[in-house]
Amino acid sequence: MKQRINLYRDTNTATSFDRNSLSGSVIIVIAVIGIVFLSGLGLKLFDESQKSDLAQLKATKANQDAEVQMLQEKFSSQTVSSDLQAEIERIKNQINSRKDLMSLLDQIDPQQALSFSSYLSALAESSRSESWLNSFSINTSDRSFTIVGGAVNGPAVSSLLEAIAKTTPFSDMAVTALEVESVDSGVQFQAEAELSVND
Repeated sequence: MKQRINLYRDTNTATSFDRNSLSGSVIIVIAVIGIVFLSGLGLKLFDESQKSDLAQLKATKANQDAEVQMLQEKFSSQTVSSDLQAEIERIKNQINSRKDLMSLLDQIDPQQALSFSSYLSALAESSRSESWLNSFSINTSDRSFTIVGGAVNGPAVSSLLEAIAKTTPFSDMAVTALEVESVDSGVQFQAEAELSVND
């Protein structure tokens, strides 16, 4: 009598994953550790990027301080025209605005900066040489946005607000209040706006 014995073992049979087993628990722990590691690495890289941007802003400020000092020394013994005095005042206002921005960046931790950086980038993208920001505030809970700054004239204020509204974070914002006051260097303004719920 002949008998047939099958010595072939199917190695392709799928092995079920049991998360309650020791090997399943180990795999889950390794996966969690991997996710935490990648998240920490991402935050570290973002923090280093913010520090690099801050260093660049500080270098720009130092260069502008040197330019202002050079202009002051050059014209200290001469009668400064009103136009030149207004330009110097405008540069000083820009420097003070950048100081406030750098101080703000120092106070923001990486997790907060992740959501706030898009607004900062939008404001930088919409900046104009004929206008500047002294301060601004954004309230994401009630979707409000307030800016205080200066410009060489009234139309420059409108140009700045239109440029801000064209950026993605501030798209379709509606200006609800605008105050403009004449000063020696041009005009000072304060604007309040409501942000779109889709930004």
